[in-house]
Amino acid sequence: MNRLRRVRETGEGGFTLMEALVALTIFAIGTLMIVPTMFTWVRANSVSLQRDEAVRILQSQVAHLSQMSVDQAPWTDISNTASNYSQARDLLDGMSESALTDLGTASGFSTPVSTPSVGMTASVSYGVVGIVDAGGNTLSQVMRLRITWDGPAGSQLAEERLVER
Repeated sequence: MNRLRRVRETGEGGFTLMEALVALTIFAIGTLMIVPTMFTWVRANSVSLQRDEAVRILQSQVAHLSQMSVDQAPWTDISNTASNYSQARDLLDGMSESALTDLGTASGFSTPVSTPSVGMTASVSYGVVGIVDAGGNTLSQVMRLRITWDGPAGSQLAEERLVER
């Protein structure tokens, strides 16, 4: 009984119902503000996984192209010529999407590539510019590889590489 009287006199009885409700309301509002951020993290992670897979596919095809002879398709599919690497790169950078060829039609490749583990289907396209000397002889070729995919994140993305032979 003495203890109960001491608690009432000093006001150290704990939380009131109103204080507890206010604390729960603040906690609920804070939690609701975090939820959209979590969805953004999940989406960013999905896009990151897709980009990593696309880069892996692109690197494997670059390795395959590097082992091919320069007189094999797709290296022989020269769309334009230039006198040096800088000009070839400018021409490739200026190529429209419709000017690029589907690499799936070239020998030794199978695109589109389906990667269900990250929920995307990818396709690889390319363009080739030949670097020629004053006599018109092809000295080397520069290829622009572009991989595009449309995954669960919804938007189509692209990754590119330039390869010279």
